[in-house]
Amino acid sequence: MIKVHYYPALPKSGKYANPYSSNYRKALSKYFKIIDTRPLKGFLLPLQLAFAAWRADIYIFNWIENFPYKHFRCVQYHLLILCFRIIKMRGKKLVWMFHNIHPHADANKYTESIMAYLFSNASMIIAHSREAADYAQQKAVCKVIYRCHPIVPFSDSKSVEFCSKKKYDVLIWGSILPYKGIPEFLSYLNSIHSQLSVLVVGKSKDEGLTKSIQAECNEFISYSDRRLEFKELENLIKGSRYVVFPYIGGSVSSSGALIDTIAMGGNPVGPNKGAFKDIAEEGCCHVYNDYAELVSILGNDIKISKQSVSTFIQENSWENFVKSIKNEL
Repeated sequence: MIKVHYYPALPKSGKYANPYSSNYRKALSKYFKIIDTRPLKGFLLPLQLAFAAWRADIYIFNWIENFPYKHFRCVQYHLLILCFRIIKMRGKKLVWMFHNIHPHADANKYTESIMAYLFSNASMIIAHSREAADYAQQKAVCKVIYRCHPIVPFSDSKSVEFCSKKKYDVLIWGSILPYKGIPEFLSYLNSIHSQLSVLVVGKSKDEGLTKSIQAECNEFISYSDRRLEFKELENLIKGSRYVVFPYIGGSVSSSGALIDTIAMGGNPVGPNKGAFKDIAEEGCCHVYNDYAELVSILGNDIKISKQSVSTFIQENSWENFVKSIKNEL
């Protein structure tokens, strides 16, 4: 059986914080033997990857350009490149999941160098948006393919549920990060004296960002600095007229939160770029080009076709995704 090494490694708890990797590994295990390594951190991680470079036939790397350096960055970087070179020397396949056109944060010369190496040496690059795939193909020497971010329905209902009465006009959820443009969007709503009811829910590690959001809160806008369990999140999504992704900057590409929102019966709205644009073409997301257009959408009850969502979920399952990757490899 063909052996696959998947990065990041499975945590000691046996469960990833991000369900993307759990779903990916589970789907891969139906067709490949997953070669596990102990999840190490810090200076030992690149040594572990170099060891793993001798053990598998296919290497799938997610977010490897954001390698978590702790100490001796230069040494760790060269060990990581050594790992890639061992894989290539052995004639094995190196698959790079190209999640973001540009890293959301912590970009540095090592990040840029890793990306440059992979553009030149990866066996295949997979992107979850056409925009990212087009960008990568301009730089890569290997095959670059677009595959929509796979989806897992979170409830028995595989179509959007529209209740007659909604508690919120707008729900914004997920980790609170600068590229998500939350305070900027809230500031715009306040500048036009909007009376849309808005709930922002998500954990923030940036005190300044938290304060900037709190400064925009009023009788219409509220913010809860916490992480949601999926069941509560699903109830909030179904109890909101729209789920808004006011993302800004050039790093917007794929979005797991968008996929989860669709899976949980939400009515998503995002910028007219990356995966939002792709999925809008599937009839499962609304897109906007500026805040004025966004507010116009939010002022109306524009619904998504239940049939479009049902078809989208069926066609973009994790099993179909891995099958297509297997065929490409």
